[in-house]
Amino acid sequence: QALILARRRNAFLYEGSDYTPDFDHQRFAYNALALNCVFDCNYCYLQGMFPSAYLTLFVNQEDYLQATEEALSGGPLYLALSYDTDLLALETILPYNRTWIEFTRRHPSLTVEMRTKSASFRTIRDIPPVDGYILAWTLSPQPVIDQYEPKTPSLRQRLKAIGEAIQAGWKVRICIDPILRISAWKDVYQSFCDQILRSIEPSGLRDVSLGVFRINRDYFKNLRKRATASDLLYYPYQKQGALLTYPTEQRDEMLSLIRQGLADLGVDRIF
Repeated sequence: QALILARRRNAFLYEGSDYTPDFDHQRFAYNALALNCVFDCNYCYLQGMFPSAYLTLFVNQEDYLQATEEALSGGPLYLALSYDTDLLALETILPYNRTWIEFTRRHPSLTVEMRTKSASFRTIRDIPPVDGYILAWTLSPQPVIDQYEPKTPSLRQRLKAIGEAIQAGWKVRICIDPILRISAWKDVYQSFCDQILRSIEPSGLRDVSLGVFRINRDYFKNLRKRATASDLLYYPYQKQGALLTYPTEQRDEMLSLIRQGLADLGVDRIF
């Protein structure tokens, strides 16, 4: 895969989407330090969003930092860094996390979420934790990883990385998103919840984020044109505004099972 280095000229911050959680923050934004992802998961909306699959890294971080600093003049800000890529997976190429962790340390009114499926915590292990910088791991059951996320680290590897982060003093977020209604999904996700309970120290968790599969309808059309092999593209999803997702009854059932399965974690906040 080609690697494109580029300079972004504008749009260094975007207003947070209504379809992604803001975790009770009044001002929610995200940026795009990179486009596309090395993991290439079967269900990923990026495949329907961009015409090219090449990984693009924007090298003018100083402009992103300045735009964020200006935004902070308007009050506390919650900023998502890693929606259109996986920054931790890229840390050995360009150390974006290292830069943003130290930036967050200097700006107490900034809260940053860095979401990842990577197991590469070792690349930032030497950095002291910052309370406002949230390491957020997306977790999936191993059968989902095997079938739909084959290029990602295993569940065991991700849980190991979470354990290392907690041991180093970080409070982490776990994200179970997207939850997929696969064959025998109840048994698969119950076993998955049990594995999380056995593997994660609850005191090291900040919160938990849940979400079922959902995708912009236009992105979904493009995805079906390019990746017709996945059975996920032929489920009878329901239209909800600009999105396709599971019918409300099914969505509520799926979220309820995960909430019950993780109840023993004792986490006060499950979004």
